[in-house]
Amino acid sequence: MATLTETAYYARRIIKFGGIGLVVFIIGRFFFFMAVDYWRLLHPPPPPPPTVAFGRLPQLVFPEKTRAVESFLLETVSGGVAEISDRATIFFMPVRQANLLALERMSDQAAKLGFTNEPEQVSSREYRWRRDSPLPATLTADIVSASFTLEVEWQLDPTILDSGTLPNSDAAVQEARRFLDNAGLLPSDLAAGETKVSFLRADIANLVSAVSLSEADFVRVDFFRTPVEEWVVYPSNPQRGVVAMIFSGNPVSGKRIIDIKYNYFPVDYEQSATYPLKTAQVAWQELQAGQGYIANVDSGVTRATVRRVALGYYDSAIPQNYLQPIYVFEGDNNFVAYVPAIPTQWVDVAQE
Repeated sequence: MATLTETAYYARRIIKFGGIGLVVFIIGRFFFFMAVDYWRLLHPPPPPPPTVAFGRLPQLVFPEKTRAVESFLLETVSGGVAEISDRATIFFMPVRQANLLALERMSDQAAKLGFTNEPEQVSSREYRWRRDSPLPATLTADIVSASFTLEVEWQLDPTILDSGTLPNSDAAVQEARRFLDNAGLLPSDLAAGETKVSFLRADIANLVSAVSLSEADFVRVDFFRTPVEEWVVYPSNPQRGVVAMIFSGNPVSGKRIIDIKYNYFPVDYEQSATYPLKTAQVAWQELQAGQGYIANVDSGVTRATVRRVALGYYDSAIPQNYLQPIYVFEGDNNFVAYVPAIPTQWVDVAQE
C-alpha cells in the first residue's frame, strides 16, 4: 500500500506532465489548424459550376458597320492576352411587349416633354409628335420600348447662337440630371453612371465638334450606365451614351434643349445566372478573323494596335433580353472593338 508521501509524489508528477501535455496539445492544435488554413489558401475548393439558368442566350446584335480595319497587332503590357475570368453573371432585361396601353403610356411621356398634340402613326410601333412653338420640334418614339428622339429645328432661329450663356460642364450635367429626373427618365443605374460632356458648334445647318466651351454654340451631355460588378457597360458607340442631350445657350423653354436621344432599357438585377466565358485568347482569334465588332476607330486606320483587353457588358441601342458580357479590345487611334464573350454552345445562333 502506497504511503502518503508516495501518493503526493505521483500526484505532482501527473499534474506536471499532464500540464506539459495540455500545453503541447494546445500549441499543436493551433499549428495544425493554421497549417490546414494555409493549405486551403493555397488550394481553394473550385467554385460551383455556372448555373446557366437562362438556357441558351440570344445572340448579341451589333450595328451594321463596314469593316475598315484589315489587320491587328497585339502589344499589351504582358505581351499577350491574359485570362481575366472563366465566368460572368448574366442579368435579365425585361423587354416590354406591345399592348393597348403602350400608346397611352408614351403619350403621357410626350406630354412631360412638352408635346401635347395627337401623334401621327409612322409604323405599328413608331409614332411622331410635333409642336410649333417656340420652335418647330419633333418627338419620334417607339411606343413599345419607350426609346425616343427629340429634335428641335434650331436652324430656323439664327439668334439661338447669340442669346444667353452656355452652361459649363458641371452646370450642363446638373441641368440634364434635373430635366431627366423631372420627366421620370433617370433610373438609379443611369443616375449613378458616368457622364461625358462635349462641345459643339454650328457649321451651317450641322453640328460639329468644338475644341472648348469658348468656341462652342452647344453643349452635349452623354449618360452611361453604372458599371456592373466592376465591369464597364459599353454602348454600341463607346463615345456616345445610351442617353444624350444637347443644350443651347438660350434659356427659353423649347429652345434650351435642342436634341435628346433616349435608348435606355432597364435591367432586373435581382434575376441573374452565371455562364462560362470564352477564353481571352479565343476572343482575340475571333477578332482577327473578322468576327468582332469595330465600335470605334479613327478614319483611315486599317491596322489596329491593341494595348488593352478587358471584360465588360454590352448596352445595346435596341432592346435585348439579357445584359451579356463582351471582350473589349482597346488601342491606338481610338480603336475599340467588341467580341461576344459567351461560348457558341450557349448562344442561340438560330436567332441571327
